[in-house]
Amino acid sequence: MKIGVIGSSGKVAKGVIELLLKVKEYSLVLGVHRDLSMVNVNDFPQAKVSFLEVDVYSEESLWKFCSICDGIINCAGPSASLQARVANVCTRLDMIYVDVSGGQAAYNEISTIPDFDKRCLSIISAGIYPGLTEIFAAYIAAQYTEPVMVKEFFWGNSELSFNAAYDIVSSLEKDEGTGLSYCHNGKIEKIHNISSVIKFPFFDEEIVVMPFINSEYASMSRKNKIQNGYFYNTFRNNQALIKFSMLKALKQYKTEEEKSDSAQKIITMFQQEVDASVPRVALLVASEGMLDECKMERKDVLISDYDWNQITGYIAAIAMLYAAEYKRIEKGLYYACDIVDPEYIINKLVDLNIMRLSSEGAFE
Repeated sequence: MKIGVIGSSGKVAKGVIELLLKVKEYSLVLGVHRDLSMVNVNDFPQAKVSFLEVDVYSEESLWKFCSICDGIINCAGPSASLQARVANVCTRLDMIYVDVSGGQAAYNEISTIPDFDKRCLSIISAGIYPGLTEIFAAYIAAQYTEPVMVKEFFWGNSELSFNAAYDIVSSLEKDEGTGLSYCHNGKIEKIHNISSVIKFPFFDEEIVVMPFINSEYASMSRKNKIQNGYFYNTFRNNQALIKFSMLKALKQYKTEEEKSDSAQKIITMFQQEVDASVPRVALLVASEGMLDECKMERKDVLISDYDWNQITGYIAAIAMLYAAEYKRIEKGLYYACDIVDPEYIINKLVDLNIMRLSSEGAFE
């Protein structure tokens, strides 16, 4: 099977390429957006990897690239600018399409492509957040016959790319997701008693938390029949939270210049957060529910020392492996958390020593 990787020079694609090169049934076509002479082909096994220039804003160029592949993983961005250009071509070519980005806006736009649900298997939000955040929550919910409460906290301790920061700004502009809310029996409702701090197992000090629900997390909660689904972003201190809140309140994203400037501010915020003494990524879930007729409570931690950009690439690659392996999946458009078996992804991440799963990391 031949997989095309668009945006192959970025940090996210590094994870995609590294993982797929380990699968002997796959060969890769790496899309480069500049002169091929600038690529050091000796860095890659020639029997497994080929290169082709591609301009994501040219339909002709995209068609030429995608038509020689069996599936496409899109790591290019910002997704807010790229929109559904790649998905549109993949739909017409009747192939598997995996996108590390997503969100409600992307879902709505891809849904307008003619016959998108009949000709293409499209998996979006196949990254770390959204993506793994919802997948891990679904994995925990599956441990119960009746999940009453799943409360997840996401910690990221990595450098943020400009594309990722730009997409955060764009999500603020589009007002995607709902702050200070949770998902109760499938419906998004406001939280009245807000926990403002949490004690992580790998920090001496308390971490500031803020509840937030996006379309992917709400969809996951409904599908897994979680009675009360919570998701919290985390900040190292109140100052970081205040800076982010001010950025949203000032709405400095009306022009391209303002969007770029706001993206740089977000990058600076995260650069100040990087700390080599703690994991790069941590997902912590406190949960409770019924297992058959017994009440049960769990505290589970999924951590990694890998950069979150690289983990995003791993998730996209595993989603492609799953889609290719389980060909019975009906064509259509899906969030990764709604179509990829959570146990499949979590087991892959653990087996490949990308992440470590523990139920002993208690937190309060």
